[in-house]
Amino acid sequence: MRRVARICFFLAVPLSLALFSACSSADPPFEVKTAAERRETMIGGFGHYVLSHPKADKVLVHREVYRTDPADSADSQSAEAQPVERPVDFYYPPGCRFNKPLPTVLVVGGNINWDASVTLAELLAANGFLTVVPETLDLVKQDTPGPLAELITLIRGDAEKLFIDPDRLAVWTEGHPSALALPVVMDRTQPFHSALQCAVFASPVITFGRNNFKYDPADISPQVPIFISRGEEDSIYEVKISVKNFMKAAEKAGCDITYLEVEGGNHNWMTDHDTEASRKAIKAEIEFLEQHL
Repeated sequence: MRRVARICFFLAVPLSLALFSACSSADPPFEVKTAAERRETMIGGFGHYVLSHPKADKVLVHREVYRTDPADSADSQSAEAQPVERPVDFYYPPGCRFNKPLPTVLVVGGNINWDASVTLAELLAANGFLTVVPETLDLVKQDTPGPLAELITLIRGDAEKLFIDPDRLAVWTEGHPSALALPVVMDRTQPFHSALQCAVFASPVITFGRNNFKYDPADISPQVPIFISRGEEDSIYEVKISVKNFMKAAEKAGCDITYLEVEGGNHNWMTDHDTEASRKAIKAEIEFLEQHL
């Protein structure tokens, strides 16, 4: 019996090592670049986030291209709108083993080439989130949230291939793109709605147009906890009024709202206002993601 046990032991050890090696493989199954390499190809923009991470350069970036068709969107303003091939960058945490699904944050920026979107993605990925940054500049110009929802559905459909946890999603957006993201986040009919664990809106303009500042609590999903931050000195009228009215309606709807006013901050406090207050605010937003994802 002892001899049999020894044989089983010596057979089990290499088999276990082989299984461990397979499960912990660090080789990505698709093309990636380090964040430092990816940044070299970017066009300048709004400036870097005031908060960074020491491992940001080691974040890995993979690009996919998705095809969305504005003409198929319910809110399309033109039946002649042409399909769009939209680049999407996926930022993976440093040392990612590519062996399990990761909590995923979708960053809705105005343009994938803005430095702010790049350095934010690096920051979030370095903190352990798979961070997804689609090019959305044309959507901001068109004021059409439909294609954004379509894009989220497409990306979520590739969850297994891209190591996305399809049931642990969050949205992070800033400024005018918030008006795209909010109706998508609140839409209970979207196939991904139950997967949305939280949303972050920084300096948000969360309405379309200056005359649309009213909110119906019935249109707000209490399921999605929301973090709203704005600079104390933000001079943009739409930010102040739309945030105020949205928060009133959200509270009536029973939504879990976290509100933070950044002391001394302007509209772009996250990039142009490097103070202890702005750094604490960004840390608070990241902690919010960690709490809910």
